[in-house]
Amino acid sequence: MNKRQQIIDKVLARMQGIATTAEYAPGKNFETNLGAHVTEWNEEQVERANLPALDVRDFLNSPVQESRSSDGHEHVLTIQFAVIAAAKEQTSFVRACIADIYRAIGIDDSWDSLASKTMPKRDLLKIDQQGQRIAGAIVEINIHFFTASFNPDE
Repeated sequence: MNKRQQIIDKVLARMQGIATTAEYAPGKNFETNLGAHVTEWNEEQVERANLPALDVRDFLNSPVQESRSSDGHEHVLTIQFAVIAAAKEQTSFVRACIADIYRAIGIDDSWDSLASKTMPKRDLLKIDQQGQRIAGAIVEINIHFFTASFNPDE
């Protein structure tokens, strides 16, 4: 299995672990149950009963340079997390979802040593169509990893 897919599998599993009964650090629990409804590249409308929901997308992989040993490639994989919440949710709840995503990443930002580092890129709140209420958020991160030259598996 290629390294990009391995990383995505780790990201999805980690996000599914976000629950108020789960610890992200000793004695510290997540604030939301965002992990109850995690999808990958979901194009369907999310049912109200499944909110809040989290959709994960790996929309850009940018090879940036040869690795330190000059026999490989460094990649920057941009992951986008879309938090979908009911428009009635309070802004503080959506911010708690964003915080929980960052907390989950912080458990191990090397994704079981598949990546060299993970860096936050940006996060933003999404407004409903009337522009009145928060309807969700977008969080983007960059995961840096190395492969052998033209070999996505190593």
